[in-house]
Amino acid sequence: MPRVVPVPELRKVGFLLEMPTSERVEFLNSHRRNVPHSDEERMIHYLESGSLCGVVPGVEEDPLGDTPTMIGAPNIYTDGFWAWPETIIYYLREYHLLLPEDFVKHMRDRDFQCPSNLDVSGMTLEGEVAL
Repeated sequence: MPRVVPVPELRKVGFLLEMPTSERVEFLNSHRRNVPHSDEERMIHYLESGSLCGVVPGVEEDPLGDTPTMIGAPNIYTDGFWAWPETIIYYLREYHLLLPEDFVKHMRDRDFQCPSNLDVSGMTLEGEVAL
């Protein structure tokens, strides 16, 4: 695998908790699918293999569940180019969430092999402070 040279500002994907609940519900309903993406298991593996770059206190709940369902802490992971909350994995598994095509292409171009144990010092999220 080629050496990964992280970018200074990480692109964000899946930061649903930043949205008000009504917008999050609308977004999830408009981006959910009835069937898994053909590469869904490979995408999940990629997301699970990222480097932890931010621990976020608290727990995210599934706003689409019939009953309140805690899905975990929205800790932030990265591959050196993109950053995502851990909870996006739940939405991908549960609702086959459509991810942005440029992010899917990014994973596919790397044969769904996510670099791990990156040095995340000095990285920032789009529009955020340093991690």
